[in-house]
Amino acid sequence: MSARSQSLARRLSPSSILVVGDVILDEYLIGRATRLSREAAVPVLERTRRHLLLGGAANPALGVARLNGRPTMAGVVGADQSATEIWRLLAEAGIAAGAVVTDYSRPTTLKTRIVAEGTLTYLQHLARIDMLDRSPLSDMVVDALVERIHACLPAQQVALLSHYGNGVLSEAVVAAVRRAAGGNTPPVPLLVDAQSDFGRFAGFDLVRCNRHEAGSALAMELPRAGSRGGRAGVRRYCVCATGLRPGPSSSRWAAKESPGSTRPATGRKPP
Repeated sequence: MSARSQSLARRLSPSSILVVGDVILDEYLIGRATRLSREAAVPVLERTRRHLLLGGAANPALGVARLNGRPTMAGVVGADQSATEIWRLLAEAGIAAGAVVTDYSRPTTLKTRIVAEGTLTYLQHLARIDMLDRSPLSDMVVDALVERIHACLPAQQVALLSHYGNGVLSEAVVAAVRRAAGGNTPPVPLLVDAQSDFGRFAGFDLVRCNRHEAGSALAMELPRAGSRGGRAGVRRYCVCATGLRPGPSSSRWAAKESPGSTRPATGRKPP
């Protein structure tokens, strides 16, 4: 870890951060290719191991916990085995889960990755199967989630929203977060990592997305370099700053009254 990263980690360590959004269980099924199937031109994998990881909005909550921050998770899970695994992983990571609501009418979002291993160093990701329900949350579930957010937000220093478009961050939930954050003295800063629906987060302190998502929202082709998209997003959505991922190796940041800057980004290898 660089000196700058260590300094940022020390500053984060006492912080209480509320993470709100789509809670996902990431499953990796890893196997060794032994032969081709007689049923189709695909390899047959003999499973060697299985990994379960916190995904979606639970992933940044895990990052906060690993940097010695104090994360609180707010979101929705189903009443199934995937939810049981999420509760276990949250507890093991030291993430407060009192604002996670169980919805008995929908499954927990599960993303299963089929990965082949061989003699080479890197694994080969063959396919992904998603189990999810993008339908709107019921009024009863929304009310329960909003109530828990209002109860825990006053004790937080930052609210981070993670929007995957799976139904949790509806306009009603985002508006409730905005009201609760603005009611604090001083107001709680609002950050969001979103894939779509950027107008929903107008007035936030930071909106982060990738270059393709920003270009679609702004109806313009964005170059891989430069802060054009970031500054356009600041103006259109009245946010204080934007963070764009121009490509797989960097992030571009733009703010109201400062020049844009570029930071290196690193990816996560399969387990």
